[in-house]
Amino acid sequence: MFSQRDKDSISIRSYQSGDETVLSAMIQAALRQVNSKDYKPAIIEKMCEKFTPERIKEFSAKRKMFVAINAEQIVGTISLIKDTIFTVFVDPTRHHQGIGTQLMKYIEGVAKQDGYSSVVVPASVTAHDWYKNLGYQDVKMTTSEEHGTNFVMSKNL
Repeated sequence: MFSQRDKDSISIRSYQSGDETVLSAMIQAALRQVNSKDYKPAIIEKMCEKFTPERIKEFSAKRKMFVAINAEQIVGTISLIKDTIFTVFVDPTRHHQGIGTQLMKYIEGVAKQDGYSSVVVPASVTAHDWYKNLGYQDVKMTTSEEHGTNFVMSKNL
């Protein structure tokens, strides 16, 4: 349905059955290597449990899911339910290369095409400032024993 290529040879395509194993490993690596700077080990492990290959396959049935590809390898992912963006992760070895920003612009375009004038994203402490730099504003902060501190952020499209 959607496809995008840019000068960095990143393409974005819809999730395909079989992507879940690579996505699970990539998301868990990002949680353990990046988000672990802001969250306790117990919270990281609970989050990792939410991103098993089986759970990702379940998500794909309920969400519009996309993956970023470079040199035929999955390097990022993002998903959307109505006006809410979920599961924004980039391979931790590929951070700071613009992949996440490309995924966000892409999904914002999908939401706009679907008729939404704004989007919402649940943001980790780790990604909070990055989302702010993309134009997202805080709506509220939440704290729980299971997920730690997180933010709900929104942006007009």
